[in-house]
Amino acid sequence: TAPLGRLVAAARRVGQGDLSTRVHVDGDGEVAEVATAFNDMAADLEQAQGEQRAFLASVGHELKTPLTTVQGYTEALLDGTVDDPAGRRRSLVRVHAETIRLARLVQDLLDLARLGRGQLAVSSVDADVGAVLREAAAAAAERAAPRQVTVTTRLAGALHAHVDPGRLRQVLDNLLDNASRSSPPGRQVLVAARPLDGGGVEAAVADQGPGIAAEDLPHAFDRGYLWSRYRGTREVGSGLGLAIVKALCDAMGVTVRAESGNGLGTAFRLTLPPARTADSRLPVNAPAPSQLPTRPRPGSGRQRAG
Repeated sequence: TAPLGRLVAAARRVGQGDLSTRVHVDGDGEVAEVATAFNDMAADLEQAQGEQRAFLASVGHELKTPLTTVQGYTEALLDGTVDDPAGRRRSLVRVHAETIRLARLVQDLLDLARLGRGQLAVSSVDADVGAVLREAAAAAAERAAPRQVTVTTRLAGALHAHVDPGRLRQVLDNLLDNASRSSPPGRQVLVAARPLDGGGVEAAVADQGPGIAAEDLPHAFDRGYLWSRYRGTREVGSGLGLAIVKALCDAMGVTVRAESGNGLGTAFRLTLPPARTADSRLPVNAPAPSQLPTRPRPGSGRQRAG
């Protein structure tokens, strides 16, 4: 019974919060199998705790920055430091922008909570994906303009797929905001799409930023992972957006993957399922580019999305 006693003692230590606890595995019998399973469980719990701490740190940082800005500008307005009409307007514009940023972060947190409980509704229909892509790109171009980053589109043929248009727009907004944040001033973000033989659509959002290291790509959609890896070297978001992207894509039956190289930009590639009604299916010979680019070429066209 000694091995069972060690398991009981280890379980109690884990229950008290010591997730580094492991038990010695002796032999290959049933008790050893239970000990191995216990060690695996403890390791998973320890990893989950670390991810949770990184997640809370990223959210706390993202909340603190706009709150500090709002506090500073409102104090300046209240104490009369900013007393001319033009200055007051500039302050209010900044406060408004920061409250929008806060609202989006809170919405991301609510979406993650709903996704975790399976409560975020997705209603897929046969949709005009091209229209969704154009609208998302046009809106992203306006948001990216202050950064001197342009957003261009390269869409080929009729683009129809079986998706939730609203949720697809949410996916694209997240990807485009990440891409514009990653791209240096004077560069561009490319939105490209083509119909697939037999139906469906392949789409990509590509930036000209510093890229993601190869060893980090498998974790690109893990909540808070890229934030913890790159927050000291580049501008990063809250670490929530890509986790939401992956969850929404899974719910719609959309495949999403990240492609990148250090210093060569990053592309997020989506494969959307075919439309289900016969008149919405795309002909096999629909015009399409030979391939979607992984990344836009530096110095290529800089026109706004259209």
